[in-house]
Amino acid sequence: MKVKIIVAALCALAMWAGLAHAAEPRLDGHWEGMIDVRPGEFEVDMTLDLTKAADGSLSGHLSYPNQGPKQYDLDKVHLDGDGVLITSTDEQGTVSIFQGQLLDGGKILKGDLTEGGKKAPFELHRTDTATRKPPVLQSLASDGAELKTLFNQDQEKVRMVMVLSPACSNCRMAARMLERHLLEQVDNPGLSVYIVWEKISSADTQETTAQASSLLADPRIHHFWSPEHFTSRAFHDAVGAQRTLAWDIFLTFGKGKRWTDAPPAPDTFMHNQKSNEELSKDRLLNVEKLAGEVKGLLAAPAASSKTSESRPPV
Repeated sequence: MKVKIIVAALCALAMWAGLAHAAEPRLDGHWEGMIDVRPGEFEVDMTLDLTKAADGSLSGHLSYPNQGPKQYDLDKVHLDGDGVLITSTDEQGTVSIFQGQLLDGGKILKGDLTEGGKKAPFELHRTDTATRKPPVLQSLASDGAELKTLFNQDQEKVRMVMVLSPACSNCRMAARMLERHLLEQVDNPGLSVYIVWEKISSADTQETTAQASSLLADPRIHHFWSPEHFTSRAFHDAVGAQRTLAWDIFLTFGKGKRWTDAPPAPDTFMHNQKSNEELSKDRLLNVEKLAGEVKGLLAAPAASSKTSESRPPV
């Protein structure tokens, strides 16, 4: 009897130790999320990769994909229970301090970034990168035939056209904010998005376009690479650009519109060029407002072909 009691006690002790070990939070792995500097205006995507050495110490690097592929080594990684402290220093000597907490069984890391005396909330999620497939990137002919065909095939949908520079960090950030505030919130197959990545500067190449498009995961987004300026020229007049290229722009089209010899008039548009005097300050990009305008178009009935093609943009 005494032997049985001892064996039972040892089993209970082993079970308790196993549960305690299983409950120990993990920080190593791949994390993705964003720093919410100004909601809907300035949201910085962030990735964090951490490895755990045999002695239990943690090391790794972080990156800000909107800003480019550069990685920053971590100065310090400290895990105390579910409390986390991470520091990193960039090439200008700016120290970033991430202080947060592991939540949802270690699947979420949430807290505040302190940088230069200012704070901003961040939230990261543990992610399996192996499940992500790169989006299809299609080259656009000089006459825009591929975009026109797809636009007309989606005639019964609400459509958004973005004209962006792949090397432009503000362009990549804007595209991600629209994915986050619109596409991730509106699960509607009646919405299609076409991003035309144009060669605006010498840094814009098919390689940088592939990097930029990989930041966006929604299957309703169709990506085009254009070494010429077909799309920015097509909507030149629609946004009021006379002497400058119409890029970093976001145009929305209601149901029923077709692209004929002339491009269709957008129902609404916004731009992200604060310093461009030609473009209306009233239509500076506001992600939440633009998302609301798209939702309004989704709720509206399809207009007649004649009306929808001639309606002037807002």
